[in-house]
Amino acid sequence: MGSYADVEIDGYSVISMKSYVTPELISFFEECDRRIYQRKWSDEEGYTETTSEHEDHEDAETGYEYRIQSAQLRDRLEIQGFSLSAARASFEDSVASSLDHLAEEGFAPGFYWLENEQIEDFLRNYTFEFWVEHVREFVASGRSRYCDREVQETLPDA
Repeated sequence: MGSYADVEIDGYSVISMKSYVTPELISFFEECDRRIYQRKWSDEEGYTETTSEHEDHEDAETGYEYRIQSAQLRDRLEIQGFSLSAARASFEDSVASSLDHLAEEGFAPGFYWLENEQIEDFLRNYTFEFWVEHVREFVASGRSRYCDREVQETLPDA
């Protein structure tokens, strides 16, 4: 059986991992942020926390959770150099890298929902502000999952 880790912010999964936890993510937490509990597998609802750590279930296993308030996370991120300006720079570098790859190789990985001739126009109009606004709209919508391909096709272009 494997192990799984999921990073959630306000109930939204932002990173999922299998078999290991990225060490960089652990650096945002302290030992006092860790919570240990017993959980069992339920066919209908996935993992559910048991009522007692000492409750005996043949299908129970130990779960670990690191939890902090968003203000604490923001402070810890900023101490390690993760700021809004750093996010903007990384975003812009990623777009530039995709444009370079498109120019050199004729395609840009990760843009499976666009035809090759549409990728350049999309990337040239895809701004950090556009991305931030759409993340805000997604969070405000109350949806808890990413869009599947059919829903993506109905979204407005950049």
